[in-house]
Amino acid sequence: MNSASPRTAARRWRRWHGPTRRRCISASRDVLFHAEQHNGNSQMLIDNFTSGRYIGLPLLQWFGMTVEPRQAAEHGEKPFPHMLRWVR
Repeated sequence: MNSASPRTAARRWRRWHGPTRRRCISASRDVLFHAEQHNGNSQMLIDNFTSGRYIGLPLLQWFGMTVEPRQAAEHGEKPFPHMLRWVR
């Protein structure tokens, strides 16, 4: 059984999450969506993300986890990919 307090667990998660997120954000889309994965849909995913059409963004916004770029200013928040929270 894990006896770590919620605060300790959150600190550990942030220590892991920060560097991992930076590596993913700086990775090329061709690396993230390579042809051997995604059932042949890698080019479609690359095109969508490059054009600012983020698959799953409406659901993340509905969960209150982020705000889409067009609505960020009226909500007074930074737009996606900034996350308001990472856990639903």
